[in-house]
Amino acid sequence: MSTLDFILSRYNLSHQPIIKTYRSRDWELPRLFRDLQFNLGAEIGVAQGLFSEKLCQVNKNLKLYLVDMWEQYPGYTDE
Repeated sequence: MSTLDFILSRYNLSHQPIIKTYRSRDWELPRLFRDLQFNLGAEIGVAQGLFSEKLCQVNKNLKLYLVDMWEQYPGYTDE
């Protein structure tokens, strides 16, 4: 089964140019990635790494590269 067919079946969707699932990113997306057996990936813009942590909690076989090009600049505030 293709990835697209899996997603359409899982969420009972029809094939459209844009697929909206209206699900929680926090837990549903990591579970979807696990169920699709996506075991290698990268997260770009990780900030504190909270979503990265969820991805790894849900999928113990995941090898995840974290990339966050962050640098303080004049006038930056952490609010």
